[in-house]
Amino acid sequence: MATFYGQFDSIHARHKLKVDGITELVGATTITGALTQTGAVALASTLDVAGAVTFDTTLAVEGVTTLTESLNATKTDVTAPANTIYAIMDLGVSYSAGSANAVKGYVTSDAVAGQTVRNMSAGWFGLNWAAGFKATGAGASRALAAEVVNVSVGQAPNAVLYLQSIASGASSDNSDMPYIVMTDSGAGTQSNIMLELGHGAAGQTVPTGTSGFLEYHQTLRIIVNASDGYIPYSTVEGTYTTAYPIAITGATVTASQSGLTSNVSVSEPSNSDGIAALFQANASDTFAGSSSASGSWMNFGSATVTGAYIVSAQSNGIYGTATMTNTDIVFGLKMEGIVVGTPDTFCPFYLGTANRVITALFRIASGASIGNQNGTVDTSYTGSVPLFVDNEGTVKYVNVCDAAAS
Repeated sequence: MATFYGQFDSIHARHKLKVDGITELVGATTITGALTQTGAVALASTLDVAGAVTFDTTLAVEGVTTLTESLNATKTDVTAPANTIYAIMDLGVSYSAGSANAVKGYVTSDAVAGQTVRNMSAGWFGLNWAAGFKATGAGASRALAAEVVNVSVGQAPNAVLYLQSIASGASSDNSDMPYIVMTDSGAGTQSNIMLELGHGAAGQTVPTGTSGFLEYHQTLRIIVNASDGYIPYSTVEGTYTTAYPIAITGATVTASQSGLTSNVSVSEPSNSDGIAALFQANASDTFAGSSSASGSWMNFGSATVTGAYIVSAQSNGIYGTATMTNTDIVFGLKMEGIVVGTPDTFCPFYLGTANRVITALFRIASGASIGNQNGTVDTSYTGSVPLFVDNEGTVKYVNVCDAAAS
């Protein structure tokens, strides 16, 4: 073992080297044995160590450091902001392209096909949270942190965190490999938050403007293949709210599928406005044209329609096997009209067929479907009901009577 005190131009040690004081090495240093250093070390050239390296204080190396064994760095009793390993790279003015990384890690393997290799990480970062730690306030506690400090004008880096998947071989297949895997294990209460936008402290929230941030008013902005996409989010658990329209465009479904399905369950229902769905439009200012709160169209263009099929724009119905007493069942539409003004006409239906005269007002499965009574009316009419009003404003009536046909 060689023991040195003071300053030296170069050292070549084949066995163990122990330095108790501050050591400054100007020339190249090669150590084939173990290196134990209790003081600070500053190297102006390269460090090549074939054995284990242990430093109790700071190691500063200006050149390239090559270690054929592990580098273990431990700091204890930290009382001020510090870093166990701190790497800074200063790119020169002549650098333009390539791969410049302050820290870069790779794991390679000589495993053969069929061999099982598990639990490999090119980089591992962990946070051992202990009692007494505090996660609130302007600071943020995390196992891994990444940031971009941009001082340029008119341009920005590609990303704060960049993930890349490379299937380099012709038969390589990464199709079932996710970019991010989130797991939560342990005996305690598991996390129920997948993603937090903004830390919540002053200066650490996510802006909501139109300048291209993750959060965009009431939607989450994502980019897929250079195209913007937005996912509505809710501020209340169990609800799904958005301040923007939701459009399903270009979707293709199978012959028995629905483009939008709402299937809910309710106990002791008491909602006359709509349990499975409620559509409500709030109009203001002056109407500029005919308007509807909701619409339903069946478009089949040049498709062939044959057979004894019923094609309709809307399908309504009620199904139930429960016993009902003093209950009015309306299996079509429940319609209400409440207006303060005096419209020209006030009707529950509007019929418009444009190029075709209707066959009848109703298409029924049987006479009972419309409450038909065979026979003729043997009593006088007691009144009439306005059946329709035409485009000219003429009202047409049907006579009504109190007794059924006999």
